[in-house]
Amino acid sequence: MKLSAWVTVSDLIPLRQTGIEKVIDFFDNKQTMFHSLSHEYIFSSLKQAGVDGIELLIPRYTSDTDMQAVTAILKKYQMPVLSIHQSLSNRTTITLSEIERLCQISQIFSASVVVLHSGALGMKLFEGEFVRKLKALQKQYHLTFGIENMQRYPFPLPTPVYTYNGDVFAKMVRDAGIGITFDVTHLAQVGEDVTQFYLENKQRIVNIHLSDFKKTWLNTKLHLPDHMHLALGDGTLPLEGFLKTLQKENYKGLITMEINADLEKLCKSASMIKKYVKSV
Repeated sequence: MKLSAWVTVSDLIPLRQTGIEKVIDFFDNKQTMFHSLSHEYIFSSLKQAGVDGIELLIPRYTSDTDMQAVTAILKKYQMPVLSIHQSLSNRTTITLSEIERLCQISQIFSASVVVLHSGALGMKLFEGEFVRKLKALQKQYHLTFGIENMQRYPFPLPTPVYTYNGDVFAKMVRDAGIGITFDVTHLAQVGEDVTQFYLENKQRIVNIHLSDFKKTWLNTKLHLPDHMHLALGDGTLPLEGFLKTLQKENYKGLITMEINADLEKLCKSASMIKKYVKSV
């Protein structure tokens, strides 16, 4: 197992952003952390807490020049990139050319996993030819795609059941023969057992987006992103038991802290994870 922290390109450098990316950054405590503390202090603190590397999210307007600047920063502070995450702006669709660019970026950092949203892939995951092309990209770039289960969005946003229902999502990805990025908070939002999902799908899980979650009327009835992606211990999920299960099952994939919190809470979360699950 390797422990990772979720970092966006816009955390590291000024970047042109879409409207949805600006909204997300406005509510992102992690974004505030990168604006108020030095990169050296942040990365050294995360390493001391046991973080092995980062998952780098690539916003839509990230240019090659932007990537060169980010590469220089991460190289300076010796922070490996363990996985690459697609743009949050691609919520309902993503093209093969966009996916291949993510693969090319992953090759720069020798990242082993590329995270794709099931909502962005949509019905393409049911198409044999598209899946064959995904598998060809995996082989060409020596990586694994981790398809992520999504949160259920509020009306009138389209939320196909195969993106958030655990059984339906798992069957879709299993039939496609692709790996899973298991988002714990997203599954908890729809009332499902996170440990059971892991045990039933452990053969395909290559990356776990780990955060805490607290059930509220807003996030379960209206499906709003309320009290989601919390620091460990700030919610009500049985994460101690979940982490003990990962240890018992000898989980060897990535654990990515997709947590909206300040540096202190990120480091405390990392220490809690390391308490139960050792790196390999």
